[in-house]
Amino acid sequence: MLRGGPAPLRAGDPAALGRLLAESHASSRDDFANSSSALDALVESAEASPGYLGGKLSGAGWAGCTVNLVEAARADAFAESVRRQYSRRTGTTPDVHVCRAAPGAFGHAL
Repeated sequence: MLRGGPAPLRAGDPAALGRLLAESHASSRDDFANSSSALDALVESAEASPGYLGGKLSGAGWAGCTVNLVEAARADAFAESVRRQYSRRTGTTPDVHVCRAAPGAFGHAL
């Protein structure tokens, strides 16, 4: 569980949740060495994109999937920016899927 638990969700504070996601990625990368250059490039492309609030590798790492929290109004611009930046950096165009949060275990959607 992310340090701080569901508090940012309960408080409706997406910026705080985004910071926790980014801290989680840094911990995976630095403390557990389960990131990769491709994942780091994907996270760095997200960090430089409009509407980014936070992001991290997803799953066990070592592969190629991240999850990012993004301002809803900027989701399409974010997705296009990530595609463009990551493609420029790596020569590979990523699939980017825009999903919307729905009430879940804590009964909240940001």
